[in-house]
Amino acid sequence: MKILVYDDLGASSTSVKHIVAMLKSTLCQDYVVDVVDRKVFDSEEWQTECAMLVMPGGRDLPYCQALDGRPNQAIKAFVENGGRYLGICAGAYYASESIEFEKGNPQMEIIAPRPLGFYPGLCRGTAYPGFSYSSERGARLVPVSLNKEAFESSQYTISEDVWMYYNGGGYFVDADQYSDQVTVLCGYKELDNAASIVHCRVGKGHALLISTHPEYEATSDDLLAAATTDNHHLRLLNQLALSRTDRNGLMRLCFSRIGLKLDSLENTLGSKVKKLTPSTMYFTGLTKACVSESVSRLQKQRNSITYLLHDATDSFCISDIDDAMGEQAVLFNMCRVREGKPPIIQLIYPTLTSAIEPLYPPHSVTPQFSSEAYYRFLVQKRQREQNIGTEQQYVFGNSLIYTSNISRTISVFTENPKFLEGLSSGLVCIGLNEEQNQDVLCFSIVLRHSFELKNAPVVFLQYLISLAIVKCLKSVGKDLSVHIKWPSGIYLKTKMNLIGIGQSKTHLSFVDNQYVLVIDNQVNLTDIRDAMPASVFPALEDILADIVTKFESMYTTFCQRGIEDRLLQEYCYYWLHKDSIVALKTSYQNDTVKILGITPDHGMLKVESLQHQGKLYGLLPNSHFLDMEQSLIRSL
Repeated sequence: MKILVYDDLGASSTSVKHIVAMLKSTLCQDYVVDVVDRKVFDSEEWQTECAMLVMPGGRDLPYCQALDGRPNQAIKAFVENGGRYLGICAGAYYASESIEFEKGNPQMEIIAPRPLGFYPGLCRGTAYPGFSYSSERGARLVPVSLNKEAFESSQYTISEDVWMYYNGGGYFVDADQYSDQVTVLCGYKELDNAASIVHCRVGKGHALLISTHPEYEATSDDLLAAATTDNHHLRLLNQLALSRTDRNGLMRLCFSRIGLKLDSLENTLGSKVKKLTPSTMYFTGLTKACVSESVSRLQKQRNSITYLLHDATDSFCISDIDDAMGEQAVLFNMCRVREGKPPIIQLIYPTLTSAIEPLYPPHSVTPQFSSEAYYRFLVQKRQREQNIGTEQQYVFGNSLIYTSNISRTISVFTENPKFLEGLSSGLVCIGLNEEQNQDVLCFSIVLRHSFELKNAPVVFLQYLISLAIVKCLKSVGKDLSVHIKWPSGIYLKTKMNLIGIGQSKTHLSFVDNQYVLVIDNQVNLTDIRDAMPASVFPALEDILADIVTKFESMYTTFCQRGIEDRLLQEYCYYWLHKDSIVALKTSYQNDTVKILGITPDHGMLKVESLQHQGKLYGLLPNSHFLDMEQSLIRSL
């Protein structure tokens, strides 16, 4: 069956949009909600498939023009023969026997009969002063009081007073006098309970007439727009957001009363309730400056009303560990979750005034990862590098973000340019959670690489991070046979198998003459652990600190001297396919080739044709894939 929502002459597009959303979220999925124009009434077919016709808010006079004659007769016959009619605001005026609108106002006065007459009396408006066409100037939130007797048998419990959006609606005069046909469901609390919602029995059918706007919702976009322009409107939207549960509950009561099937409450609320809690990220630092510099940059981008950083995909609450999230942020988060958007991300940093370096939250909130141990290992690794002759100022890993939401860690950086802009180069983010295998190390590194470093092409960075991971794992166990698969896959070779244990992916953007990279890495240490005595296997914090330190040492040399032969030779020493013979299949070439190495200028895979003597190919890592099982290189 279909629910038909009128959207033609006189209809408010905003009301139509909200009505469609309300119906889809409240009614059983057996109903198909269709938006229709006046042409649908030219045939009688619509009546056979229609469970309810909806006339939205808008303007009553154009309805008279659009539906004059046969459409009105068809609508009336449809309801009398067992159909349902929902009229909201203008749709409620239109369904009354007569209307009296702004009597005494020469520019707006309308006093006239109406053709449908589902409510057998007068609908008088406006109920509240200040209405202006095509304006929110007279809009407000008003409380309507439930007629408890009308809902005595209901299984749903809601507040006695429900707040609704109001803009120009009327009230049903002397509704109690028509009790044989009309049941008052709600009244305006502030207007001596003048009838605002009525249920009219029309022949075999039902007309539900509502003078307020129960369909109107406060969306996260509405809140954000109001937060930048209009405090009065923002307060109205806040109250609208807070009253949503009661408002939806009232509509469920009303729809149930006229015989419509409802969606289950579990589908309406169930899974979303669990998501109301914001995602949490904890900001830590080796020194106070490592935390305060990024926090300061991020806070400067916050909205002055919501105190949130609103970015392309996510919104962030940047707060001291002792501060609770503000009321405006809580409401905004509630709206986002209802709309199916990710919840707010709460970036929590240690109190800067009294913190002892290094700075990190209590271990109880990050039980899978010890920031204290990580920074201790980081300092030790740097001292070791300096002892073997690497003199440099280390910054990679000085700032670390911990999150338990590993599924979206990388997208938080790549889909939110404002957030990424506020983070220092060299920041590390690690993601762990209780359900995850604790031997899986997932981490990302934020890196800014200058365009000016012509001798250090950015393509080589994926080679350096995979080399750093392999060298770290080799230091864990010298007998481990750990290798690189071009360009940045990590493999463990055992007596029986070749096991893929890791992968690095580089996400690249360009800002202010810099490459901005987020290098995303995942290493499964399960097989490494199984190959070693448990007593000598290092902690996850130790391994991460070692990878970060090795990567920075190589990166510093790379920036100073370019991709030296030593680095390329070391990379190729660990890879799996030196001198391998493979098939090359691309859109422009099929050949059999021998893998030689990496070109030192552009970081391409260098292969030599075996079918055309002396012919060489350079293959870019972002457009070619090496399939070792098939001994094949193909285009992506």
